[in-house]
Amino acid sequence: MGNVSTGDTELFVDVRGSGPPLVLVHGFTGTHEDWMDHVDWLAESWRVVTYDHRGHGRSGRTDRYSLDLLRDDLAVLLDALDVGPAVLLGHSMGGMVVQELALRDPARATALVLMDTVGGPLILDEHHANLADMACKIAVEHGMQALLAAQKAVAANDDAELLGLGDPEITVDRPGYEDWCDAKLLATDPAAYASLLAEMRTQRDRHDLLAHVDAPTLVICGEHDTGMRRASRRLAEAVPGAELVWLPEAAHSGQFEDPERWREAVGGFLDRVRW
Repeated sequence: MGNVSTGDTELFVDVRGSGPPLVLVHGFTGTHEDWMDHVDWLAESWRVVTYDHRGHGRSGRTDRYSLDLLRDDLAVLLDALDVGPAVLLGHSMGGMVVQELALRDPARATALVLMDTVGGPLILDEHHANLADMACKIAVEHGMQALLAAQKAVAANDDAELLGLGDPEITVDRPGYEDWCDAKLLATDPAAYASLLAEMRTQRDRHDLLAHVDAPTLVICGEHDTGMRRASRRLAEAVPGAELVWLPEAAHSGQFEDPERWREAVGGFLDRVRW
């Protein structure tokens, strides 16, 4: 574990194992710990890199946040760690970052795993768009503790998923899991929250560009991830030869919600692309 400088901030990074490099890129308001149940298993065969995006977890905060900056951070991180071509696995917002890096510099990606993510703007219905706007306003004006309280109030009214990602009936039965998720949200810079959520809704459409990706690609999505099912199908159709795997017991975070099938899908793909 340690830090890597990007020039304007420090990224917290953890590297484990040896072998071909595998980079796990977490999503919005996540941290490197989003992969904690699987890192040791993966590190038996791979050099596994996990890290916190700027404005998330243990990484530094800045006055600028964008998907392009997160993409550039990832490139700087890989260079600092002397990581050449690697398998890039991105979850949700991390999947957007991974796509952008693979499109800008295809030689960096030997294979892609795109997990519960989109190839273009995040489309929200009017209700969830209003909730997202309200969440950004609360985060910036009142802070993340106020946002957490507001989210819990929304959840109490049976609208548990702010962005419409996933079925509220899909839960992780694990002591301390909810508190851990709350802590990750509280560790997110309010400016990062507002800037990145706004950009995910207006980012460029990459589907035509993804038609030129020649790296083996796995698209994986929870069957109960209502906000990402159509987007996952579009991604799988856009990338030539992409595999599409559904996790029947998962919503938006299959590594926790349906871990055995997630491991089977990811592990099988990694075995096929290992060099």
